[in-house]
Amino acid sequence: MSAQAAVMSLFGSDQWNAEVYDSLSVASKVSGMVRDRAQVFRLAYQLYTLNTKLRDIFEKVHSAIENPKPGEPASPEQFQKLIFVIRELSTTLYNTYERAKLARLTNYSLIAGSLSRLHTFSEDLSELADWLEMIQDPNSFEPVFERAKKEIERGEVYDLSQVK
Repeated sequence: MSAQAAVMSLFGSDQWNAEVYDSLSVASKVSGMVRDRAQVFRLAYQLYTLNTKLRDIFEKVHSAIENPKPGEPASPEQFQKLIFVIRELSTTLYNTYERAKLARLTNYSLIAGSLSRLHTFSEDLSELADWLEMIQDPNSFEPVFERAKKEIERGEVYDLSQVK
């Protein structure tokens, strides 16, 4: 089973939807807390919870790619909805980080690391959404691999240390 099929079957499950929407819910709570600097301890806990949920999501994606399990793939509509939700989650995380930065919450040692990790997850989710859009249409990337294969056959391969 290809990585594409494995990941597409993971994304069609109800458990996956619950985890992504739960993460979006927690991200929205965190976003609201950033506006009120008085809740720093509660915010620290929520950030820890959110970062744990996001880490678990990425672990499941990696696991599905490394150990594909047969399952029914997500429909194109489910897949588009998923991409939308992932982008929404990424945007929420990014905006939360930017608001926290403006509120100078990134200077609090208690939450600075968690906020930084949140920013990283925002970028990772954006890249995941880009990848998901790409694998929906194999014609968008197959020509690149075909061209690379032909270049290898012609011997047009160079060591990176030779490239300037």
